[in-house]
Amino acid sequence: MTGAPLHDEPFPELLGNPTQVAVSADERWIAVSSVAHLRSRVAVYRAADLSCAHLLTFTMDAAPETVLFTVDAPLGRAVYVADAAGPALLHGETELVRRAFPAGDVLWSRPLHTEVLDLDAHAGVVHALCADDTLVSVDTTDGTVLGRRPLPPYGPLSLHAAPDGTVIVGTSAGQILRY
Repeated sequence: MTGAPLHDEPFPELLGNPTQVAVSADERWIAVSSVAHLRSRVAVYRAADLSCAHLLTFTMDAAPETVLFTVDAPLGRAVYVADAAGPALLHGETELVRRAFPAGDVLWSRPLHTEVLDLDAHAGVVHALCADDTLVSVDTTDGTVLGRRPLPPYGPLSLHAAPDGTVIVGTSAGQILRY
């Protein structure tokens, strides 16, 4: 019966149609997610027969959000870290700031004198993609500037610090740069 569907409804455990699907590298598992109203669901299926192995349902309470702390200026881009100095929120618009999380106390601040377009952190280093076509790398624990690299004038847009430490920069010219 090659080509015949295994089920009349492919993912009956979901809340409507799937919004995301991922297949494991060994092709043994399929993870599928869906969202409906204030609930979301993730189902993990065995690829061989599409039987459901795990089902997670998340419900968003209708209660209002909790304000952790308030600052006197916009935070700008932000990234959460948990490193040797403890949990923190690193953020910036024209400076990099480390705030204790969840209290919000400023632990250090480094002026950049340019707009921060994007931030990401990995292995104790926060990387700031700046509007002046520079990539600034700073130690997350104490704010020491580790490097400032000029970028080609391709219009930096986005930044990602990969698990292996590679920094990826996306540009408005449609290029992906690797550092």
